[in-house]
Amino acid sequence: MSGDRDVAAEFGEALNMTAKELERWLSTEESKEVGQKPDGGESTGHASGREIVRLLRKGKSSWTGQDFEHMAKVSDQHSLRRTLGGPAVVTRVCFDSAFSTGLLFGLRRIGVFRAARSPAARRLVAAALSRVHIGSDGFAVRADAVNGERHAALALTGNSQSRVTALVAAYVVRAVVGGALPAGVHHIDQLPPLAGLPEELAGNGVRLHDVL
Repeated sequence: MSGDRDVAAEFGEALNMTAKELERWLSTEESKEVGQKPDGGESTGHASGREIVRLLRKGKSSWTGQDFEHMAKVSDQHSLRRTLGGPAVVTRVCFDSAFSTGLLFGLRRIGVFRAARSPAARRLVAAALSRVHIGSDGFAVRADAVNGERHAALALTGNSQSRVTALVAAYVVRAVVGGALPAGVHHIDQLPPLAGLPEELAGNGVRLHDVL
């Protein structure tokens, strides 16, 4: 399928290590800090790295649909840059509190998270943070496109990010079941039939904003 071939090509272009080099890096302490740790164990990023090693050693002829699915997760930002025909794509995260956002990145910069590598330290930090409630369940997503002096931006705001994420998944599944999408593994940004998704979300409490 052409979609699978595209995903594999993007996956290959996004990699900058061989399987041996990546496996060696995954054995370092630094690698174990990459990504979130939803259950306090291995981070999402570290587990993804192990899966990439498995894919590289498995060989193209043996790749399955689940393999292509993981490749798509790895290459999403690379895919978006390619889809838009732009030189770069950058994503950032922040909280609805300027103080909290600054504090998070400040702690990361001085190495506090590296100091909390042990399971006991992680449990202590998690317990302390669970007692702190800052901000609300509101969220905002903003997309900016810049081409020379031309600049366009669109923003979405709403509440309960998990609920809206589930709605996006439901809309995509409906399009798949209805036969509106091509076969293969694709990123959402590569599927024109889903271009109206923001407007559909607007009927479920999500607000659209023309920033510029």
